[in-house]
Amino acid sequence: MDARAKRILFRTYWSNGWIDRDARSTPPDEFAYAKSQGVMFDPVTWTHDESIAAVQVFRNPELARAVGAGFAASLSTRRVEWRSALATWAMAEHLPPHTWTPVATGHGYRSGEVVSTHYSCEVCMDTAEQQLVSSVSEHVDLNCLNFERLKWGGVRLRDLSYVRFDLEQFVRDEHPPTQATDWDILQAVLDLIASMDKSATAGRLVRELKSILPGTVAEHRQFVDVLATAGVLRPLRRDRPEHLRSDWGAAGQWHAEDRYDSGRVSQFFPALQRSRR
Repeated sequence: MDARAKRILFRTYWSNGWIDRDARSTPPDEFAYAKSQGVMFDPVTWTHDESIAAVQVFRNPELARAVGAGFAASLSTRRVEWRSALATWAMAEHLPPHTWTPVATGHGYRSGEVVSTHYSCEVCMDTAEQQLVSSVSEHVDLNCLNFERLKWGGVRLRDLSYVRFDLEQFVRDEHPPTQATDWDILQAVLDLIASMDKSATAGRLVRELKSILPGTVAEHRQFVDVLATAGVLRPLRRDRPEHLRSDWGAAGQWHAEDRYDSGRVSQFFPALQRSRR
C-alpha cells in the first residue's frame, strides 16, 4: 500500500483521536493522489438491493479459505486490514438474493412522543448469524470505512455497506503467502483460548493476547470481535449477562468455557493442520 496515500487518509480522520466531522477536510491535490492509489474514494450512494446483489459473488467456499489465509498473513505483518474479511465473509455467507424487507428496529422520541422510526431489513437480520444491519439506501463514506479498516481492522462488521466494501477491497488487494510464523501465532492463540479459565471473558482474552500477537489493545479487541463475528468464537449460551460497560459485539456473551469452533477453524484455516505436521 502506498504510504503517502495512507497518511493522507489518516490525516483526514485522526489526530490523537477522531477529528470532528465538521473539521475534516482533504486538500484536493492530496485527495486526487490518494484516490489514484485506491485508498480514498468519491462519495457513493448504495441501495440495499444493489449491495445484496454485489455480495452474491463472494458467497463461495474458495473465498472462505482465501479470507482465512489473509487473516493468517496479517498476524506477523500486522496488516490489520486483511482481518475483517473473515467476519464480513461470514456475514455474507448466509445472505441469499432478496429485496428490501423493512422491519422497525427502534424509535426516536421527543417529549415522550415518537417522532421517527428506524428500519432495517428483516431478511438481513434473520439470515445473518450476527444480525446484519442495513438501510434501504445509504450515503456511504467509503473513506471513513477504509480508515477504520486500515487502522483497526474494521469496526462496522455487521453493516451491509461495510460487508460489501470490505470484501471488494479484500479481493482487490494482493496478499503475500502465509509464513510459518503466521501459523505459529494462530496456533498459539487457539492454544491460549483452550487453556484459559472457563469463566474468562473476551476482555480477558484481549489482555492475554499482548504476549502473543503484535499490536495495540484496540487492534486486539477488533481481532477478537472478528473471530466472534466469523463464528470461530461462538457462545454456547445466550443467557449470560453482559457487563453494563461492555460494548462488545459478537463476543459479548462468549466465555472461555466455549473454547473455539473447530469446524469453523477447519473451514477457514485448512492450512493450519498441514502446517502442524
